[in-house]
Amino acid sequence: MIIELDARSLPPVDSVGGKARNLILLRKHGLAVPPGFCLTCAAYDRHVNDRLADPLQELQKAKKTGRPKILARIQRLITEPAIDSRLAEELLKYYTELKAPLMAVRSSATAEDQVRLSFAGQFETILGVSSFEGLQTAVKNCWASLWSERAYEYGRKNGLAAASLKLAVIIQEQVPADFAGVVFTRDPGTGRSDRLVIEYVPGLGDKLVSGHAAPDRVTVAKRSGRISETQASDRGLDPGIIKKISRQAIRIEKKFGGPQDIEWAVAGKKLFFLQT
Repeated sequence: MIIELDARSLPPVDSVGGKARNLILLRKHGLAVPPGFCLTCAAYDRHVNDRLADPLQELQKAKKTGRPKILARIQRLITEPAIDSRLAEELLKYYTELKAPLMAVRSSATAEDQVRLSFAGQFETILGVSSFEGLQTAVKNCWASLWSERAYEYGRKNGLAAASLKLAVIIQEQVPADFAGVVFTRDPGTGRSDRLVIEYVPGLGDKLVSGHAAPDRVTVAKRSGRISETQASDRGLDPGIIKKISRQAIRIEKKFGGPQDIEWAVAGKKLFFLQT
């Protein structure tokens, strides 16, 4: 029920979700991805077992005003019970071997990060997890985020059967980031594919993803590497790091066969990729 991110064979999306599968692909292509592992969707299935059968039937019949109460009940049915003893034992083994002072725990849903369905920012990410007890709580909160009112209504609006959506959980060593951000290999403002747009904030990237911090922004021409536009404060990224991000982003775009939105973090002079 657990797969390492440096697994030899590439697991299917319906086993680990799109986010985890892409991280495994990044590692296979030689990109720097923080070490970690993934609880597969089978772990989610084992935890929820059949305890959601009745509320799911109620949810199908409920009107919009009645759905929040049922969804909250489903979330409690996920977060309140202890994790299955067999799964907890396996999780403890991988947690111990990771030896990470702090962990990032992130959701990876089977319908996430698609062209038609993105679910952007709708599933849980928990940073700064420092204990096995905290890890178990974070994992259950990730599972429960599958049933938030926002995620459910988004899936329903797009014709997705709620019971068909599964969620894996990624556990990684948390990067002690000096800067973190996202690089778009196609300009999201103009649609131009001949340049990259890099947005970033000091420290961890959660402030950027949540919209709680205004990012600095750099635009880089793909062919020449020339920085054509900047919107940066005195906390700006080192030009060498900008060059490295740009070069690796172009490489990732080629490997994945299309435009990418790539999350990254920099600690010292080391560049890590967190998602694509």
